[in-house]
Amino acid sequence: MPSEFRRKPSRKNIIRNDRSYKSSDETVSYRERKSTTIKRTFDAQRTKATLRGRVIEARSSSWIVTDSSDLWGNTNTIETRVGGLAISNNDDKTLVCIGDIVLCSVEDGEHGKGTILEVEKRESKLLRKVAGQRIERQVIAANIEQVLIVASAAEPFYNTRLIDRYLIAAEDGGLSPVIIINKCELMDEEFMREDLRMYNDLGIPVHFTSCKKNRGLDDVRIVLEQHSSVLAGPSGVGKSSLINALFGISLQEEGEISDKYQKGKHTTTTSKVFALGGGAGAVIDTPGMREFGIIDIPREQIAFFFHDFDDYYPHCKYSGCTHTHEPDCAVKAAVEDADIDPRRYDSYLRIIESITE
Repeated sequence: MPSEFRRKPSRKNIIRNDRSYKSSDETVSYRERKSTTIKRTFDAQRTKATLRGRVIEARSSSWIVTDSSDLWGNTNTIETRVGGLAISNNDDKTLVCIGDIVLCSVEDGEHGKGTILEVEKRESKLLRKVAGQRIERQVIAANIEQVLIVASAAEPFYNTRLIDRYLIAAEDGGLSPVIIINKCELMDEEFMREDLRMYNDLGIPVHFTSCKKNRGLDDVRIVLEQHSSVLAGPSGVGKSSLINALFGISLQEEGEISDKYQKGKHTTTTSKVFALGGGAGAVIDTPGMREFGIIDIPREQIAFFFHDFDDYYPHCKYSGCTHTHEPDCAVKAAVEDADIDPRRYDSYLRIIESITE
């Protein structure tokens, strides 16, 4: 049983962390409150569960959950809300997110509404620090196999430093990364392939797509088959357009680019699962994220996520070398010799500077 909920029935004036609320970033978090009595036990709470399903859509004040053990398939769904004593088997404060497997009680009636009573332990997750100054976690999606990091050739231009942050979060969350450069009709593809070759050298697949020209979509469909995936990236890179092109119908509203800032405008405001035909997998579309902060990884461990450093850091003079200012650093020497791409090293420096201890 999670430590947050370990309490004695006879205690008075305890702090309870089980009140949930819906925030603008489509997660539900705990909020502390006082209580003088405990009215029910967790065993009693669990016995009320009549359905095990998966969260497949986040709405403004509710969650859409499948009503079948076929957790990704095209099944019937029910609209649910989070119960006041909902139990989480996870350590972070994000109580419910897209992809979670939940136990629910279902109300009698034709339209099928329910209450989420328990959230099962997440096998994998995509996690970031919330935007702004707060040091708080946000789980974007859970229980998926791979993350498709979507960027665009232009309007807005792809940012390798942002891609590197997604790669760290993917590995830390147990996800396989795939990079997709959309809108490839806007830039020379051979130039981009050479520019991003550093990721291919690390064994990370890079695909180039154009929804307008119908290019590269079959390769992405193969990547999605028999897998559960989440699309992640900033606004304006064409995630919704990619969903529509892959499924061949208009499922998501498509946005425009800000002429002033050359950044995307938020069109997708909630997360939603789209199941591939025949139970062949599923893909989650998420709102655009202009910021992607790293959290829960100590600064001194970031270098271990930069696998182009792997052949060099064992040869540094100091075992605790941070690869920043120390003399006889093998990683810095490799950067100077162009054995490590300088952009990757610069990305590493920026990330460790951004991490608050």
